[in-house]
Amino acid sequence: MERGPVGQAGRERFRACDSLYAPSVGRANSKPRKGKKKPQHLNKVGGANDMRTEGARERGAIMDVMGLGNMSSGGRSTLFVVGVLILVAAIVALVVLTALP
Repeated sequence: MERGPVGQAGRERFRACDSLYAPSVGRANSKPRKGKKKPQHLNKVGGANDMRTEGARERGAIMDVMGLGNMSSGGRSTLFVVGVLILVAAIVALVVLTALP
């Protein structure tokens, strides 16, 4: 594959590169400065916010494991009340059965 003739500007560019040092590409002040960004702070490990967030994640993970992750809060409350009623009924039945002679 043969290249066509190089124009005058192309020859000048190649002649400038023949020196020992590479030609300068740009100056430090040729590009605009980037805007200053606010530093992003991380929460302290073991702090109140960190513990609160971690607890919420753990409770969510437990609910997902039990299959209740996508249930509404009303459904969760109903399930909690039913569970408490079953537990109370079991305790009452145990007390009644042990009290009988």
